[in-house]
Amino acid sequence: GLLHSMHQGGRMKEISIVGPHGIYKMIETVMQCSGGFEAYDLNVFEIERDGDVCEVEGIRIRAHQLSHSITTYGYVLEEPGRMGALNAEKARALGATGPQLGRLKFGEDVVTEDGKIIRSSDVVGESIIGKKIAIMQDTRDSSGAVDSCMDCTLLIHEATYDHTMHTKAIDRYHSTAFMAGQFARQVNAKQLILTHFSSRYGISCNHYKYKPNNKNEKSGDVAEAVA
Repeated sequence: GLLHSMHQGGRMKEISIVGPHGIYKMIETVMQCSGGFEAYDLNVFEIERDGDVCEVEGIRIRAHQLSHSITTYGYVLEEPGRMGALNAEKARALGATGPQLGRLKFGEDVVTEDGKIIRSSDVVGESIIGKKIAIMQDTRDSSGAVDSCMDCTLLIHEATYDHTMHTKAIDRYHSTAFMAGQFARQVNAKQLILTHFSSRYGISCNHYKYKPNNKNEKSGDVAEAVA
């Protein structure tokens, strides 16, 4: 349905899909049973085992098997880092000209016509670390992905139940909001988004701020959000 909706919305660019082994067959079967699909190309990457890595349009995606009643994977998406910005004004003031500016930008030191050495590190800012997004869905334990999730820019984690239903969450292979907050604290996530709420909670919610490595404003402990 989503793939057809995007086509109806005018999408023509190919789309990449990453999922567990068998997802290609599932998509193919659905398309055949629903009249076919001749909109845009689909690039399907199938995960075969825990720790598999693929690269899609420059984004590195690592899969980690989660603890659930069926085989389920969490995904960590990382964009590549970027070189720091060149201070062209400073470089020119030091005597750099023309192609030398590009060489400085890419980390090469240059020598001016009068023999002066301009070091790239003196005119180029610090490298920019790429963003990292971790998606942990359908799991009662995400510990297998700790290393990959460390210092992530954004953590999206399931929170099917509130903390009062911890035992039920474990029995049903899901997480509470408190468990998600604990994991966010463990991996030093910069931002946490909770999702996959049980329908029992309706549309109302209590709102608390999650602060990495700081005390929660509500209880002095890990952030708890109830949706």
